[in-house]
Amino acid sequence: MSTVHTRNKLEKLKDFARILYIRDRLTQGEVSIKTGVHHNTINRWSVEGGWKNLRRDSAAIREQQIDYMLDELIELNASILRKPEEKRYADAEEGGIRRKLVQSIKDLQSGIPLYTVMEVAKEAVSFMCKIDVQKAVELSALFDKYIESILLGGIQPPAYNESTDDADPSAEEVAPMVIEAQTQQ
Repeated sequence: MSTVHTRNKLEKLKDFARILYIRDRLTQGEVSIKTGVHHNTINRWSVEGGWKNLRRDSAAIREQQIDYMLDELIELNASILRKPEEKRYADAEEGGIRRKLVQSIKDLQSGIPLYTVMEVAKEAVSFMCKIDVQKAVELSALFDKYIESILLGGIQPPAYNESTDDADPSAEEVAPMVIEAQTQQ
């Protein structure tokens, strides 16, 4: 006998399943058992929502890409050095390639890694679960949309800046402001 769910309940189950699969790293079969949703439905949701891409560890991919580009840059410079002594400089094409490689490496090294964004999302949702489960589901859905937009190239995570001048305020700086705002309400 199959269970009929309202659209709202089904969306909640889908959100919960996504959390279990991405955050808790359960298999689709385990998610199916935990949610009571048929494994074919979990598989369809996973494919439609791109859950595997959201779950993938982007740190390894990022570091591997940087390594490949560094190898290309080393090979390009070695090629320039093999030229006769009076012509050991990059021509326009080589210079353009070198500039693009250096910029691409810099771009990959300067942004906040996606796995960091995902870890923060996981911690925030876990924290919110202790306070308000419904809000945790909503927060999870928002983080999912944010991470999906990063993966699709729509939004880039902010660049990490070690400079204290431009750094975001710390938790110690923000907490008194939040408490003050709450007491004034």
